[in-house]
Amino acid sequence: MKKIVLLSLLNICFVLTQPVFAEESDYNAIDKLGRGISNATLAIGEIPKQVMKETRESNLFYGMTSGFFVGLVRTVLRTAVGVFEIATFPVPYPNDYAPIMKPAHVFQSNIEEKETELEE
Repeated sequence: MKKIVLLSLLNICFVLTQPVFAEESDYNAIDKLGRGISNATLAIGEIPKQVMKETRESNLFYGMTSGFFVGLVRTVLRTAVGVFEIATFPVPYPNDYAPIMKPAHVFQSNIEEKETELEE
């Protein structure tokens, strides 16, 4: 019994110290937690964002109808991703705490995201 407890404790220590020995990345666990909270609470902003985007790309009617439904789907997805990131913020998944959705936050424009990709 003592061996099992000792091996379990060593295993936990190994898993918890793994991020310490990992390579440097642009994101960390706190970034992932903040992204998760932001996405879970502000995901409803996807609806007006997508309505405006679709209206700019086509016309008002298409923007109001298609943009609403695209925004609704993205709201559900962003909320789910936010809850997932909150629940798994200590785990360096995916790829050293990188964002799951692009853009990482609701009100972050795609232009900002493309500029950061070009800098890397």
